[in-house]
Amino acid sequence: NDGVAFTELAKVKGSGTTTIEQHYSFIDDLKNEGNSYYQLFQTDYNGDKKWVAMEIANCNDINGLINVFPNPNNGQFVISGIQPDMIICIIDVLGRTIYQVTSNEKNQEIYLHNLPSGFYTVKCENKSQFYSRKIVVE
Repeated sequence: NDGVAFTELAKVKGSGTTTIEQHYSFIDDLKNEGNSYYQLFQTDYNGDKKWVAMEIANCNDINGLINVFPNPNNGQFVISGIQPDMIICIIDVLGRTIYQVTSNEKNQEIYLHNLPSGFYTVKCENKSQFYSRKIVVE
């Protein structure tokens, strides 16, 4: 929380050597209110570890600003209270982004009728804000 001392939170499996741009994500469900500091490392298959970046996330009590309803749902739901131009991702329990869209209004309707039953995370973010909500698809 101070940007000096760090604790390992997760390891996200990479895609190996590729020329195609890859995107990875991790949701810190235990984040602290205020600024949270994250160091990102890349570890090659041979064990070489390289520092990539340090990211700062401001996690003031902003999660109370958005709502996902209905929850549980059948893959059709509304995300309310978001800002236009936020990136919305639906992430499965394996950390894979299964749907992504850029919001165009404060209430974003999502239609994912072929989504298997289970637990998912709705992630909404822009350059200055980050929201996440757990949802259940029945």
